[in-house]
Amino acid sequence: MFDLAYRRHLRITFPVVLVAVMLVPDALAGGQDFYLVSDYDPRRDTGALISDAMERAAAENKRVLLVLGGDWCGWCKVLEDDIDRSEKLIDVLEEHYLIAKVYCDSGSPGIRFKPRKQPQYGASYVNIRAKAYPHLVILDSDGNRLISRDMGGLVKKGRYSEKKLLRLLNRHK
Repeated sequence: MFDLAYRRHLRITFPVVLVAVMLVPDALAGGQDFYLVSDYDPRRDTGALISDAMERAAAENKRVLLVLGGDWCGWCKVLEDDIDRSEKLIDVLEEHYLIAKVYCDSGSPGIRFKPRKQPQYGASYVNIRAKAYPHLVILDSDGNRLISRDMGGLVKKGRYSEKKLLRLLNRHK
């Protein structure tokens, strides 16, 4: 069936490929610890992602930065690339934020999520309407929305302005 050389090749190659596949998500997200997830997954439970992000943010005394968008969104990729290229942005994000990428399709008006699962928060939902993507939302660890805005006005020469992004992030840390 399989000759000995082929089986030997599989035994050597499979572990290498497995390790490479395990490292891909970190490489795609710049490998930064402040990314809670490395992709925009349409199957991911948005409410659970945001609840987990808020719990971790409370434990680490940080804010949650939701980036609404998708793999279909070219500007979402530009934003991630601009963050990964900027040591100043990385420093602010590492110290004060956790980033959760939240999938929205191109026709979606935004997201709805329940701030907490605990009874004291009742059944209220938070609606976030997005007119363009990426759309940034900054939450405190209790789920209070500090800012919700599209990225208009933050672009300079086809890239996101590091100075304007820093001003936005520093204002809400």
